[in-house]
Amino acid sequence: MPASPSAALPERPRVLSLRALMVFGALAGAGMVLLFPYDTLVKASLDARQGDALAAAYLHNLLRTDTDNARMRFALAAQHAARHDFPAARQAIAPLVRHADPAVAARARWLDWRFAADQTPADAPAHEADLHALAGDPALATADRLSLVAYAARGRHGDSAGHALDTLRSAADLDTVAAQSLADHLRQTGHPHLAARAYLLARDRATAPAEQRAHFLAALRTLQAVSDFDAALALADRELGPLATDAPTLTFLIGLARAANRPERAADYARRLIRTSLQEQLDGAIRLVALSADADLALPFDDARYRLAYDTFLGAGALADAYALSASAVRQAPDSADWRRRLAQVAEWHGQPAEALAQWHHLARQGDSAAWAQVLRLAPGLFAHRPLLDAKQHQLRQHPADDALLHDIARLYERLGEPDAGIAFLQAHATRHPSPAALDALATLAERAGRGAVADAALAERAQRFGNSPALSQRRAAGLIARGHLDAAMAALDSAHGDAPDTATDYWQLRASLAGLLQARSAQRDALSRLVAQPGARPEDFADLVELLRPAHPDQAARLATRAWDRYARPDWLLRSLDLHLATRNYAAMGALIDALDAPRLRPLETDATFLRLRGQWQQGTGQHDAAQADFEAALARDPASAATRAALLWLLIDTAKADTLAALLARHEADWAADGELHDALAAAWSTLSRPQRALDRYLLPHAHRHRDDFLWMMGLADTLEQAGEVDRAWQLREHLWRQRRTAAPATSAEAAPLARRAAEARLARQQRPGDASDRLLRALMRQDGPTDPLDTPVLRDLAMSWLLDQGDIDGARGFLWERYARALTRPHWADAAIALAGDDRSTLAEILARHDTALPAAQRAEIAERLGRPEQVASALHAVADDARHGDDLHLQLSDALLDQAHRLRLDATARRLDALRETERRAELRLRLAPRLKLSLTLGSLQRRPRGGTLATAPDERQVGVELAWTHDAGLTRLGVARRHGLADTTPVWLGHDVQFDPRWAFGLDLGTQLAATESSALRAAGMKDELLASAAYGLSSRERLALQWAHSRYSSQHGLALGRADRWQLDYSYRLTRGRPELEAGVYAGGYRFRADVGGDAGDRAALASILPGGLAPLLPDSYLFRGARLTVNARQRHGLQRALVPYATLDLNHVSGRGYGYGVELGLSGRVLGADQLLLGLQHDKGGEGDAGRSSALFLDYQLFF
Repeated sequence: MPASPSAALPERPRVLSLRALMVFGALAGAGMVLLFPYDTLVKASLDARQGDALAAAYLHNLLRTDTDNARMRFALAAQHAARHDFPAARQAIAPLVRHADPAVAARARWLDWRFAADQTPADAPAHEADLHALAGDPALATADRLSLVAYAARGRHGDSAGHALDTLRSAADLDTVAAQSLADHLRQTGHPHLAARAYLLARDRATAPAEQRAHFLAALRTLQAVSDFDAALALADRELGPLATDAPTLTFLIGLARAANRPERAADYARRLIRTSLQEQLDGAIRLVALSADADLALPFDDARYRLAYDTFLGAGALADAYALSASAVRQAPDSADWRRRLAQVAEWHGQPAEALAQWHHLARQGDSAAWAQVLRLAPGLFAHRPLLDAKQHQLRQHPADDALLHDIARLYERLGEPDAGIAFLQAHATRHPSPAALDALATLAERAGRGAVADAALAERAQRFGNSPALSQRRAAGLIARGHLDAAMAALDSAHGDAPDTATDYWQLRASLAGLLQARSAQRDALSRLVAQPGARPEDFADLVELLRPAHPDQAARLATRAWDRYARPDWLLRSLDLHLATRNYAAMGALIDALDAPRLRPLETDATFLRLRGQWQQGTGQHDAAQADFEAALARDPASAATRAALLWLLIDTAKADTLAALLARHEADWAADGELHDALAAAWSTLSRPQRALDRYLLPHAHRHRDDFLWMMGLADTLEQAGEVDRAWQLREHLWRQRRTAAPATSAEAAPLARRAAEARLARQQRPGDASDRLLRALMRQDGPTDPLDTPVLRDLAMSWLLDQGDIDGARGFLWERYARALTRPHWADAAIALAGDDRSTLAEILARHDTALPAAQRAEIAERLGRPEQVASALHAVADDARHGDDLHLQLSDALLDQAHRLRLDATARRLDALRETERRAELRLRLAPRLKLSLTLGSLQRRPRGGTLATAPDERQVGVELAWTHDAGLTRLGVARRHGLADTTPVWLGHDVQFDPRWAFGLDLGTQLAATESSALRAAGMKDELLASAAYGLSSRERLALQWAHSRYSSQHGLALGRADRWQLDYSYRLTRGRPELEAGVYAGGYRFRADVGGDAGDRAALASILPGGLAPLLPDSYLFRGARLTVNARQRHGLQRALVPYATLDLNHVSGRGYGYGVELGLSGRVLGADQLLLGLQHDKGGEGDAGRSSALFLDYQLFF
């Protein structure tokens, strides 16, 4: 309200006197009282306008009569205040300050404070405490309180105004209009915060939601108008109340928060807005359902609200909410392209690119061309092949000839696992828009899908329409190869052969590989030759060509490897080149390579075990055996596990016959090396070289024979080892099997193309199994000199030729061959030197060989040399060292037994019971053989013979006793025997005999025996009463290792034991025998023929005739044998065991079929057992039965027992 200072009223001029005036006044007053009613005057004074002096005078006068009228006093004070007469105003209400009515008193104090503040504005702050107290006075009327608020605001007493406003909240008489008016006044006067609170008072008094919203928003706008966003937002949070679910209010609050740059608050309000919107939809749906079960539940959503919330969420960075909101919007409005676009954007921002891609993909399919770009951007990173495929196909429709697009589409179909659909699409596209790219993409997809036929058809069409090329033919070939159509693949490559330059390395590499698979060696060689000529040739190309050339042209392969070494300077190529030159025995080329190495290149190579091994093999080939051994040992020290180095060292020691070193090496390493299967052949050869073939068989050969049954050379080696171990029969059976297999199997290659080692083995097999012209032809074919090289320069053929010459008995030829061929070789076979010396009985050479190469020779040959030199102790030593391992070596054991037992003393006891046609005989004999010196033996014999006649020509048969002694002397010229005995029978006689046996070589053996008064066994009568003087000569010749020819001639002069001459006889016999087997059982077959011619010349001494009459009462005719010719065939089983010494009991048998002229056919059978019983002994037990044959006609049988004890 306005206030102004009171102005002093001017004095009026007096016209009348005081009395007159008083009277006049009294009369006037009485008249006025009478004329104007009091209440009307009071009401008029109270309602008069502010600042009206007349009204103030009336009120002043009225108060004189009614001093306690509070209303008039307040009205008077108001009139004074209006005229700015604040003292008068304060005076007017002063009596009311302590009025009994608290309301009147409160109002009086308020007005008094107000008038005082207006009177002295400078003192207003001093009275603020009073104002604050008034603001909270409950007795103060609402209107006064409203006025207090306005006045306090104007006077900047904000606390008091606020306190008053707080008090107004509980004022029951405050209405909405008053509160709004106050709020408007405060807003207009520049007190927005108070105005906001006043608006809230108005809201609290409003009942309609719209009015409440209006007043609430007015409060917020008031604060927003002065940019006090914090206060506005705080008020909103504090006073939102029921409007928290009011959509317009929340919408305003969203805008307010966004204007205040409080995006998080805006987002929060947006969330409430969306929840409210959803709740409204739900409530609406429930209402519709309540109204009708058939009501449509698809209520429209508020797009504006969702858009506002979306923008708010984005502004606040609440991407999750924006994403959820947009997803909800899309679910409610799936046809809305805008919302799908928003969802796509916010999904990508929110880290949900898959959802973004789905929305862009949907928009693109609905015709939004710009969306395809987004699909192309997102799909690759998400590996979303389907959307990307649609996008690529969209691009392809715009650019049908785009090569990259076609290949991309093909790859996408492949990734989707829909190759058939992709093939169909590309086929259709290629039909509509044929191009190399379309056909290429179709072929690519078809290849990857395993549709080789489709791929090949596409590539063929491309070649036909747009021209062929090496690359295209290469691709076609690759596909055909994968399908197994190798010939078609080669044809595809051939179609571009003329167009392919030498620089098309990929083409030539594929052609080379394919040609290798097809065994098209010429094509493969052509391709590889082009490749290695290129500057960029790969080492693999050289390697392939080397392997291609290696079998047929190893020399070219070696030269090519040398080129690779020169080009790449890689040690592996040097090693390969050395290895290839080694295979061709081109030691000169190996030497050139090794000598060309300077010190810097040689130094690292000498640390390489493979290089040391190859250099050692080169040194071995050039005769530097010690240097080779040193290199092998150094290589083995660097790589102890190298099988090749181990084998090389073993073969070196085998070839150089360093038996002692070899034995020591095996003693150190065999346990470890035996675990390596690659060394088994070398280890087996080592033990065979050491004359331990049984160990080779047991450990390294027989356990693996089944794996090598198709390896001809290996099986031949097994047969040789079996034969060396004494299993001659198994060796023969194995060779026979190999021979039949060779004869029946279709040869894979020609004889000339077969490896030399195999051809040599086949020739040796033919000589062993089928000796004769066929085997000789094979050998001669091997020895042909019309080739580029001399075959006899190879050790295998030299040894084969040498053994053939020795088997043929051509000692001079063998000696010449040895001097000629082995003079150019670096090593000579000691066995061949020994065999020639043995054949020629060259004892000085044998002694030298035995002294220098004792352990390098086979044990059997070593023993034979020692035996030839008359060194029985060396014979026994050589054989004993290997006998333990030679459990099947019967020949070796027989030889050892003979050697050992020949040097031992022997006691021999034998008994024989014979039954002849004319008599029975029982013979007993004991022999003691003593070794007087290594070469001299003495035998003492005691014997008895009992006879019983069986009737016929003999009347009686005298018994016999015999004592004999024999000296046997072994010397360089052979074996000489001299014996003498005393025989007591029909008469006493003294038999004397002398014999000599000599063997010139392994084939020829001769014997000569001379005796007098020897026992005659040609007939029963001669056995009982006769004797003979005899000269016996024999010769034997070994046609081969299996065949033997023997000739015997004897001249005999018969007489009775009394000395009566009876006549002379000559007997001859020719035998041919063939050994059928080489092992147990030993089967030998033979034929023989001979003749016996007796010429009677009976003496005339009557006394001698009379002495014989008691025995032969029928005359002397039984003492005179018949002449005859005979022939026969014989089959023996283990005949050598019959006469030799055995470790175990071995059966033997003989079957003889014969024919004697004048007598007819006959037969003979002998069966028996021979072998060791107790240890150092030998037992022979046999039974013999004959019919016909030589001697007495008829039947004869014998049972005999022979026991020898050695000591």
